[in-house]
Amino acid sequence: AGREVYKDLAKSADVVMEGFRPGVVKRLGIDYDTLKEINPRIVYASLSGYGQDGPYRDIVGHELNYLAISGLLGLTGPKGGMPAIPGAVVADWFGGTSAAVGMLAALMARERTGKGQFLDVSITDAITEVTSMQINPYLYKRGVVPQRGETIWNGMYPWYNVYETKDGKHVAIATFEPKFFANLCRLLGCEGFVPHQFDEGQKRDEMFEFFREKFKTMTRDEWVALLMRADTCFTPVLGIDEVEFDPQLIARQMILESDH
Repeated sequence: AGREVYKDLAKSADVVMEGFRPGVVKRLGIDYDTLKEINPRIVYASLSGYGQDGPYRDIVGHELNYLAISGLLGLTGPKGGMPAIPGAVVADWFGGTSAAVGMLAALMARERTGKGQFLDVSITDAITEVTSMQINPYLYKRGVVPQRGETIWNGMYPWYNVYETKDGKHVAIATFEPKFFANLCRLLGCEGFVPHQFDEGQKRDEMFEFFREKFKTMTRDEWVALLMRADTCFTPVLGIDEVEFDPQLIARQMILESDH
């Protein structure tokens, strides 16, 4: 009876999305091939950990497993340390986003063709696309393998990093562009570093040491007052208990109160 109710609903549905392991909906008799006979215009998305084919298709997994396969987990964490689990769900979000974009694209295609289609969405595929910023340069050159703390985006340089402040809190700087780096150096009293932004070796070590010591001379909020509006790509590192009070998030209505 339940299957017939499902099929009846599918007659007028635009989109169906399922998140079972591959093969389950076929066994239940509610797979795409079955539903398209009822409704040829239906868009059917199957979201799974590894996708509908390949050697991993039947392996169970969760967020952390998909991050591990994508290479992102191996790149996350301090240089020489263990891989670090991200502080939020990343792979699942990108998998869901990929499914949503795919469904919207399929609906647009249906406007031209009159037909629906099947979408095979893999969470691992989605997060591997995110990691491609690190993967692609390696594949092009087959040179040095990117490691934790050794690329521009994960801590190689002192100007794209996180530092502890006098009160035991932390700040983040991301002064990738030379003009912003110059602003930062001017305000920190280290303008001699300006021509050496991308230096490696001793000069980079010297810069790291200076930044570590400098940021410990003031509290996080004192650094916010000095740097945040001075074109330095600077932000405080907020705790979860502080997020709801951030003025930008409040202005953007990212956190709202409601009766429940």
